[in-house]
Amino acid sequence: MSTRSCAGGACRSEAAGNNAENTDEGAESAAAVSLQREELAEAHLDAFASTHRLSPREREILGLISKGRDVPYIEQELVLSKSTVKTHIRHIYEKCEVSSRQALIDLLQSHPGD
Repeated sequence: MSTRSCAGGACRSEAAGNNAENTDEGAESAAAVSLQREELAEAHLDAFASTHRLSPREREILGLISKGRDVPYIEQELVLSKSTVKTHIRHIYEKCEVSSRQALIDLLQSHPGD
């Protein structure tokens, strides 16, 4: 049963206050889960990069590729020339023994979690 309280002409029920608290707790919980997923994804990328002996820059680019970013985005984000980005991607493909972005993503997704 909810109760109402009125002060200064404004009325609100305890149930409404509890719902607001529950919503805040739910948002905090969702944010914590999201952060945990992001940390797991980063750990997975690190393990994959280590297995395939990727350089730190190649690992950084792999992370952006895994998020669906294209070459122009990577150029801007990392302040690199188009040819430098393409060279890094070519090296990633060679080290991972793949020939396309989709094959790289498939390989990354099939990599066992560490």
